[in-house]
Amino acid sequence: MKKQLIFLIILSLLMTVCVSTVKAQVFVTLEPSFLKPGILYNQKIGKIGLYSRVNYGNIKQGEFYTDNVKVGMGMSIPISSKDKLNKNKLALYFGPNYNHFFNTSGDNSYINIDKVHPISIDIGISVTKGRFTILMMSDLINWKSLVGFSYRLRK
Repeated sequence: MKKQLIFLIILSLLMTVCVSTVKAQVFVTLEPSFLKPGILYNQKIGKIGLYSRVNYGNIKQGEFYTDNVKVGMGMSIPISSKDKLNKNKLALYFGPNYNHFFNTSGDNSYINIDKVHPISIDIGISVTKGRFTILMMSDLINWKSLVGFSYRLRK
């Protein structure tokens, strides 16, 4: 309960920053492999964007338990299209990430966390239609995926 409250407070603060500046975007993210929720904050500076992200979750299987935090940062670059009829805006995302496992206990046969590389690289793409944006990102070394959704409240 305490962790969820902290998560909601951080999400509220980031959304407040997003509403106050037009050039920022907050994504609510989910890593489907272990249902790890998170946040990605993308601040546009000129044409490019700088993002930071965090996902937190735990893995429970029988006697095995571990907490996992994954943080990352990087750049988003818009991909322009010469097709004026296509109103969808695309952006490419890439940057490093860091995985940290802690509070690990029990039998490690379900997931061998020693084989998970602590430092990896994310690459992804977002599609914007109107005020709605969907983001798909993949961790290239650990083969984990992420999906994110954002809705811009103001133009």
